[in-house]
Amino acid sequence: MLARNVERFSKGEKSLNIGAVLISMAKLDSDDRQIQKKINWISSQIRETRIQLYRLNKELNDALKEQEKLRNKK
Repeated sequence: MLARNVERFSKGEKSLNIGAVLISMAKLDSDDRQIQKKINWISSQIRETRIQLYRLNKELNDALKEQEKLRNKK
């Protein structure tokens, strides 16, 4: 609807339905907020996963070093 009103205005139509434009903008803003929430949630999940993977990788490396030390003693 916003695009249609902008198109009508650009073609020279003088009367714009300002209420419709404002409602369209509010809906876009609401949709944008929902999308931003989703992006933020996904980003936080990725951060959490990265932290967990870093810790697991450190534990794995420590275990491999310990195993190597035990094998070298034999």
